[in-house]
Amino acid sequence: MLPHHIQMSEMERLQMMELLRFENHCSRKISAYMDQVQDPQIRSLLQQLSNKGQQHINAINGIMRDAGMSPPPTFS
Repeated sequence: MLPHHIQMSEMERLQMMELLRFENHCSRKISAYMDQVQDPQIRSLLQQLSNKGQQHINAINGIMRDAGMSPPPTFS
């Protein structure tokens, strides 16, 4: 099966890049909070948020690939 390509305007491309940057920023913040938290319930909640954020990042990267875009490198 041939890959499905999504057509995006330049504005949509910029918005996708910004959304990906935001999700990566949130992921880094959650990781930092997890390093500081002792309470197991809060750690569990943060882990759930981290997992959901990674799903968002993967979905955005997939959409960008389908649109023929190369996702930018992530910086930790």
